[in-house]
Amino acid sequence: MSILDLNLKQMKKYISILLFLTLLATSCANSNKKESSEDKPITEKKNPSVSQIIKKAKENSSTTDKLKEIAPITNAEMDAWMPTEIGSLERTSYLVDMMPQMDIFMTKATFKDPSNQQQLVITFMDGAGEKGSKAIGPYLNLENLYKDKADDQGFQKLMTRNAMTIVQKYRKQGDKFDLEFAVKNRYAIKLETKGLTESELWSAFDQFHFQKLKGI
Repeated sequence: MSILDLNLKQMKKYISILLFLTLLATSCANSNKKESSEDKPITEKKNPSVSQIIKKAKENSSTTDKLKEIAPITNAEMDAWMPTEIGSLERTSYLVDMMPQMDIFMTKATFKDPSNQQQLVITFMDGAGEKGSKAIGPYLNLENLYKDKADDQGFQKLMTRNAMTIVQKYRKQGDKFDLEFAVKNRYAIKLETKGLTESELWSAFDQFHFQKLKGI
């Protein structure tokens, strides 16, 4: 797919998305725990110790140094990886490498069901390159930046799935789930759903086959 020719309005929109991606690890969502019907290997995270935080910071510095030296994923590789459908949801929008002016590879795809009652949006950022390696930082440190929270409006919790630290959020208003995580210490991923159950959320997560993405 060719690079998008963005107008000013679109650029403002996409810049806001980038800022959201790089700063989202400092935000917090209200929460109220919802029972999961998914029998999956998920482990909730405990608060890290000071020594663990220091160790993680050193590891992240080494990771970002490596990311600076590699080239981002190509449009062709993204096209080959991104699904055209997720379960009963069909891809209705696909913007690949939507911010070439920022020298950061970002892609966004939207999936909807035929009745338009369910929706899933994936925002994908590659941390490769000079600027990408800086933007990926918060995603490499999720366990130190987020805490479990819950109230009558929804919940936020840390967990581990497929060896990845994941922030899961749920908001009753709009029946919305969010997942935020890093794949292979390289890709910042945000999944947003509307109208999906928690079981359907994790089924959709598995259908993206994140482990097929190339690493550092």
